[in-house]
Amino acid sequence: MHLLLPLLPLLPLLGFVLRTLQLALRVVSPFWLLGLCLISLSGRALSVLAQSGWYQARRNLVLAGLILSASCYASPVRAQCVALEASAPLPTTVKADQCFELQGGNVLTDHYVIAGQLYVKAGRSATLAQRASLTVTPGGVFELRGQLELQPQAQIIVQDQGKLTSSGLMYFASPSALQGQGSATLRNIGRMVLEPGAYISLRGASSLRTSGMLTLNNALISLSGESKLTNHGTIHTEQQALLNIQGQAQFTNRGMLELTPYATLALDEQAQLSNKNPFSPKGHITLSAQALWDNDALVKLAPSSSLKLRGRAQLLSEHTIESSGTILLSENARLLNRGTLALTSSAQLTAADYAVIINEGTFRNDGGRLQLEHAANFVNQNIISGEQSRTRIERKHAQPHSAL
Repeated sequence: MHLLLPLLPLLPLLGFVLRTLQLALRVVSPFWLLGLCLISLSGRALSVLAQSGWYQARRNLVLAGLILSASCYASPVRAQCVALEASAPLPTTVKADQCFELQGGNVLTDHYVIAGQLYVKAGRSATLAQRASLTVTPGGVFELRGQLELQPQAQIIVQDQGKLTSSGLMYFASPSALQGQGSATLRNIGRMVLEPGAYISLRGASSLRTSGMLTLNNALISLSGESKLTNHGTIHTEQQALLNIQGQAQFTNRGMLELTPYATLALDEQAQLSNKNPFSPKGHITLSAQALWDNDALVKLAPSSSLKLRGRAQLLSEHTIESSGTILLSENARLLNRGTLALTSSAQLTAADYAVIINEGTFRNDGGRLQLEHAANFVNQNIISGEQSRTRIERKHAQPHSAL
């Protein structure tokens, strides 16, 4: 034994090498496990010898052996990802300990359940055929690194605690769908393109975080329950695209939201919109029931745009809202301005049915039309500016035009 004493300074390095060999080989096959545990025991034992001294090593080796036995027994064997060429079929059920990677040209024609892991290789494409489906169950993972086309009536369903990540291109033909359920987690860091009739539906407490490009071409995004949509990238709409936020769902915009003419952003019930980035809508925004818009960034309403609040809906603005379009408040809706509310010459702002505009910041009218049904529809608590702010005020049932 004393012959090994000169080698003690090298033993920690040898132990590290042996332990690294174990980790590297463990992924190959579970049949290596017993031999690898012996390798690990040798490595750890040599490390103990080096650190504890030769005469204390026997006692420490007993303890190390017990710990090692438990760790070897409990060590999981990581599943290898099986590469699937176009000619190889994907099992209809991917088990929790299975992993497959589509190599390109794969056409999925059945109904698939993903409890394990499924990947589409970067730079390659796959197809979810007409009426086919892919369901990611709790704990399952689907990751698109290449391209995936969803043909008409195909759908992807991500169930509670399932995960979907797209860093490639996900193309939705008309009509196809992506659904998030329960506490499913969806992430887009690539591109998603939805053609007319296609839709994304988030229910329960599911969430979609997009930092890539999301295009709605006369398509739909629907949120309900306590679901969440967070935009750090770009959401672009075309034609009569609709973002429909209901229940207690939340939409947070920290990126670019391009609401083109004829497109609509609708909030109902107790839904919430939190805007943190400049926003220049050309389409239509509606808030009803007790929906809330919390605005912390510049908003410029184009002449083609409209903003309608009704049924106790609220808009709370800490920044600037400049309107060249139409703003209508009714049915006890409330607009609280703590920043700047400005009307250009083409703007129209109407408050009726006990709705109220409260100005705690700056209200400026540069030639727009302000129409109030009652004097109580406008409450000023700070600054009114602009050449015509005090003169272009109309009341439906009042004979003279009176100033604020």
